[in-house]
Amino acid sequence: MKKETLNLLLRNPNEVSIWKRAFAFIIDLIIIQFIVNLTFYNYIEKNIGNNMGIIEMYQYLSINYEMFSGFLLTINIITAVILLIYLTLLEWRLNQSLGKMILNIKVIPKKITLWQALIRNLPKALFLINYVSWIFLIDLVYLAFTKQRFFDKLAGTSLVKVK
Repeated sequence: MKKETLNLLLRNPNEVSIWKRAFAFIIDLIIIQFIVNLTFYNYIEKNIGNNMGIIEMYQYLSINYEMFSGFLLTINIITAVILLIYLTLLEWRLNQSLGKMILNIKVIPKKITLWQALIRNLPKALFLINYVSWIFLIDLVYLAFTKQRFFDKLAGTSLVKVK
């Protein structure tokens, strides 16, 4: 084992990789997107057309993007708000979202405040809104260089593996 790797493991053996973090976020996003899609699928089906599957509906909305851009932005904002509430409440109460539970990682310190949970999850929610997704990129660049998300640092939290 390289000396650098050994030093890193000795410094923080519970450090969570970028990939594990990303996969946990993707799991959470799939859960939220499923709920939002089911909700809006019924609305769209009533107002656009019947007998359309989800794939056909997405194709129709993509082709007619300009006509539905306001509606799609509204869906993104609603999804972002739901994601922010979901992540904030679960991490505030349980220190883990469902994605983090599945991958055995959690937020520390053991008891975080509602404000800390909100701050650390804000860029994840803003990522879904096209006009402010650059905030998420700042967070990722900071993570790549420091092994800690910028908004975790602001919130005074960190992510660790569960034993």
